Amino acid sequence: MQNLCARIQGEGIMSDEEILSTQFEPWEQATITNAVMFRLVMEKPGLCKKLLERLLNITISKMEIPEFEKDFREGMVSRGIRLDIYIEDADGTAIDIEMQAVTKSKEELGKRARYYQSIMDHNLLAKGQHYTKLRKSYIIFICTFDPYGTGLPRYFFSNICVADNSLELCDEAYKIFFNASAVNMDNITKDQRAFLKYVNGGLAEDDFTRELDSTVKEYREDKRKKATYMTFQQDIMEIEARGEMRGELKMAVQTVRNFMSKNPQKDVNTVMDDLSYEGELREQILKHIMQ
Repeated sequence: MQNLCARIQGEGIMSDEEILSTQFEPWEQATITNAVMFRLVMEKPGLCKKLLERLLNITISKMEIPEFEKDFREGMVSRGIRLDIYIEDADGTAIDIEMQAVTKSKEELGKRARYYQSIMDHNLLAKGQHYTKLRKSYIIFICTFDPYGTGLPRYFFSNICVADNSLELCDEAYKIFFNASAVNMDNITKDQRAFLKYVNGGLAEDDFTRELDSTVKEYREDKRKKATYMTFQQDIMEIEARGEMRGELKMAVQTVRNFMSKNPQKDVNTVMDDLSYEGELREQILKHIMQ
């Protein structure tokens, strides 16, 4: 590939459930599999470029990545922690990379990849453009587990005809799942093998993984990076609090409805008086009952 230009941006929507599944070890113990650490490390254009070259087995002549740490908090929480890398050349190639350290079922990962593909296509095609203008795209998941349970270190998916596997849909949309826990990695490149072993907790054994490891260790000592991580943790705590409130509200609404069904002569406010529901909880119950 020649004369490439890439940009990284956080997009998509991350549900509360997805955010709460994020693993939060102490920052001083964070590895490359930590979602926050991974995104911050990928802020370095050189490392991001080298990772893409290894995962896709291509050569990239140029990458330019704008600084995104200043809007890191918004990108990580409001729009999601997905790392999008768009590589543009004469044909145009779009790449989305995810570090997946929390075990997910193949069904969930497949549907997630489908959703990310739809968002990517929506963003890539300007209003009024013909569908043929859609770029080649890759959705890449770097998994710390085996997503499909067959032991392969790399699962590559493209849309082909079920009756005749030699026929491709020609939509140029590809999904790749890397399995860092694979025991047998003979059918991938040496560079991919070294990276996956490092992701799996192994020693850095080539120049690239040693550079990754050095950056991870450097960032563990960086007070600004730690502050970013702590801010994200605070946001997670707020989401947990909202979850508890939703659970309490759901139970309270059901309780009020049960009381009203057994006491049809009483209106909702009388029932809430009897149950001693007050303040914001009372207002929220009323809103749900009256819907």
